[in-house]
Amino acid sequence: MRTRRAFALPISALAALATGLTAPGPLVGRSICHEPFEGVRAPDTVYLLATPRGDTVPDPVGEADFGQLADVSRIGGVGTEDVATEDVVVIVPWGFDEDCRPIAWTGSWLWASVGTRGFYRGQLRPRSAWIDDHPTFDVHAAVWEGFPASPWEHPMSTGRPHLSAEQLYDLYDRLPTAAAIASRPYGAVSDLVEWRRAADDLAEAYPARMMLLSAFRMAETARVRSTRLPFGGTYRIRVEGEADTLATFLLRTGYVGTEPLASADAEAGQVPTAPRPADTYSAAVALGDIPLDLTLREDSGNPSICVRALGLRAEAAEFTPEDASRGWHAELAPSFVAACFADVETLRNLRHAEPTPEPVDTGTGLAADSAAARLPGAFRQETDGRFTFHQAAALADGTPVELVGDRIGMDTLPPPPVVPEAVP
Repeated sequence: MRTRRAFALPISALAALATGLTAPGPLVGRSICHEPFEGVRAPDTVYLLATPRGDTVPDPVGEADFGQLADVSRIGGVGTEDVATEDVVVIVPWGFDEDCRPIAWTGSWLWASVGTRGFYRGQLRPRSAWIDDHPTFDVHAAVWEGFPASPWEHPMSTGRPHLSAEQLYDLYDRLPTAAAIASRPYGAVSDLVEWRRAADDLAEAYPARMMLLSAFRMAETARVRSTRLPFGGTYRIRVEGEADTLATFLLRTGYVGTEPLASADAEAGQVPTAPRPADTYSAAVALGDIPLDLTLREDSGNPSICVRALGLRAEAAEFTPEDASRGWHAELAPSFVAACFADVETLRNLRHAEPTPEPVDTGTGLAADSAAARLPGAFRQETDGRFTFHQAAALADGTPVELVGDRIGMDTLPPPPVVPEAVP
């Protein structure tokens, strides 16, 4: 069989700031152009509490035209050992274009609120690039900096209480790096857990809420992406009717999970005091003409393979059919199969065995909330050691069918990066 549609494999890495003398490196993630606070910080980011002066100085070293003098009261980050709190520093502003790439600042030279202490982030230049021998910082996406008196209003802050600059500094000082989360998902956010438990209602203020939720979600996602799926591999799936096999196709799962799946109610409620371990999560799955020796890459461009997320639940102890020793609840969305095999009549007519609630807009095809606990299929390890897949389904006319698969190879899809791209 040939498939006609391809889906992009959802693999993306968290962008890190790169040190440079002429222009700052890539912005952290993509959201900083729209919303600046996330749950991680780049390892070379310097953060400070500073009170800008009404004085500016030209920049003879870099591509920026000028910088603004400021007095520092607190400073943190790698490489700041030689910067004293009594120092006068230079903060150099940068803008960004429509693709979030840094560009020279085009606004007022007195861009930072004079006489107002604010929270700033940037990169400390090497001493050879300091302006007038003052410690010099390139401040990325300067419209957001100097919080809470930033040049632009923060889009998610309307109608909500704010942290003070000092409170934001204390919280930001506890943020982990992406590498730390990848190494120890829960250990990396332990300082944030401590802050959250002591903060009480302060955790709901802007931008604490989004920073905590982002960090906790990244930690839980890293845990899921580090968890091996015992049933992972390549399966031959048969669509079994009452009397015969109506169609077949190949399915390949990922080696690990990809995303924790939480209900909308959980996301809208209070900030949790720690990451919420998810018992429902997704994994990558590919359908189509998959050679058993294929290593699927993000840039493979193979038009005969569809890639999407597969809904899963953690191993359930109550799942004990007579012919299986272990099982994992799962759902292969019939709409996904139908879209991949639009030229195969039986497959394009696949439907759920019975009506289900509208799916959450997560790109997984999973039904919402409690419906996720009723996933209609399962991967099973049979008593003889074989791994199989079973799921009830129906055709468009209501005829019941069953998707039945046997693992025929150990090849899996490549894993996504342990730490996902930051989510605001």
